[in-house]
Amino acid sequence: MGRLSVYHSGQEPLVKLGELTPGSTLQGFEEKKSYLIKADAGTSRLYVDDALLPMDAENEFWLWSPGFYAGEVEVQLEQQGKHVPTRFLIDVAPARHKTGREQYTEYIGQIADYVPQLLAGTEPAKHGLGGRSNSKLSLWISYARFRCYIDRYLKGLRSVSEWPIVRLNHQREQLPIHLVRRVDVTTVRRLSANPKLLGVLAHHHAEPLDTVIENNRLDAPFNEPTQDNAANRVIARQLDRVLRRTSKLIESFANYKDSSGDTESDILSRIPRRLEYLAEVRKRLLKLSRNKPFSAANKSKSSVAGLNAVSGNPHYNVTVHAQ
Repeated sequence: MGRLSVYHSGQEPLVKLGELTPGSTLQGFEEKKSYLIKADAGTSRLYVDDALLPMDAENEFWLWSPGFYAGEVEVQLEQQGKHVPTRFLIDVAPARHKTGREQYTEYIGQIADYVPQLLAGTEPAKHGLGGRSNSKLSLWISYARFRCYIDRYLKGLRSVSEWPIVRLNHQREQLPIHLVRRVDVTTVRRLSANPKLLGVLAHHHAEPLDTVIENNRLDAPFNEPTQDNAANRVIARQLDRVLRRTSKLIESFANYKDSSGDTESDILSRIPRRLEYLAEVRKRLLKLSRNKPFSAANKSKSSVAGLNAVSGNPHYNVTVHAQ
């Protein structure tokens, strides 16, 4: 199913609000109002902000009423036989008697610049705050940001894995003469320490080469491609931090204690689904971390060159900013 029809509740005949379509945002929702979402004939389940929606008595519609201003909210349709849910976005506006959306957004921005902690609260709604989540911000805001950016981040990691930056590692090795493909000034300089071999190579001695076979190695340069470079180290270290962040969110939700009366939303009913989602993301991150170039990077080394290399590569630059 690619679309879901949405109707205003409590009106006869039903007035259609619009259709939920993957990849686009349906507007027109308002807090404290009720809506009907047309159900399919199968055994599908519909979630809004990880909360399972109930159905009417005839199992014809899903019932939903946004109880608070939430801005943009994700809707997920789970269908039998499909591993990946279909995702939709809806935009919920504040009730008409409240401050207008533009003015409200301006207020929120001013508060976020002044004291962002005031916006955290205990309600699992979200607003698009700038900056980075930290321990002082709400668990709900941290999770909302994680959900907002993790898909782009995973896509970026896959692009980096498919088109990694490869650099040449310049090394030297003692090689038999017949295996030497390249010489440089250092090779010639060190060859001067073996006059007999130098004479044979220059045809100044009548001795055949096999007479100096025991000492016929040259110090030769060679270049070996490697993925252990500055750019890959930056991404690998960032991937480690994202993994730790994911594990921290899992731990926080697993140990969450409900505070009666703190919220209007049923938080505990959302937690199992969020834990399942986080565990799946962590599994995907771990799998990527074990692949090259991330597994080949020496994360103990760091330099400014890594940031320069990342900013100059579209796959790496997108990955860093997605996080």
